[in-house]
Amino acid sequence: QQAQLALRESELRLRAVIETMGEGVIVQDDVGVIIDCNAAACAILCLAREQIIQQVGLVPHTECLKEDGTVFPREEQPDRLALRQHRPERDVIIGVQLGTDRQARWLLVNSMPLPVGAGAGLNPHKARVVTTFADITQQREFQESLRHTRDKYQNLIESLPFMLVHRDVDFNITYVNPAAM
Repeated sequence: QQAQLALRESELRLRAVIETMGEGVIVQDDVGVIIDCNAAACAILCLAREQIIQQVGLVPHTECLKEDGTVFPREEQPDRLALRQHRPERDVIIGVQLGTDRQARWLLVNSMPLPVGAGAGLNPHKARVVTTFADITQQREFQESLRHTRDKYQNLIESLPFMLVHRDVDFNITYVNPAAM
């Protein structure tokens, strides 16, 4: 009875940790059906828990994109690879269109397979992969803004009609614009 109580307390602590995470967490069974998720997953995916549980795939009913904007085939997505190949898939960026406005969001995804077999002490038809993901849309937009600003000023400097030379603290030339050549 004490062991059961200790196990229950451990489960409650683990659930509390998962629920307070800022990253989305989903748990899928051996065929990819989502059997559990946390509140952050619901918020990031703009879906209620009931809309996520029992669905197949990381982002149910949504076409996913690779970083280059091409379609990310379902079978190549990290949760499917982790299930099929029994190895972690880390730092995969996936674009999705979520919410009523269908605004594009970018997720940083990590999928980790769980041990299989009697030696692992797990039911072979229960949880098989845990996937975590964070919304990195703002970071990507910021990076794009920086890239745009850099390109704008680079073009301005390169089009100057006069010579521009940059030197470091040791007076080594680090840059010259085309007018200086």
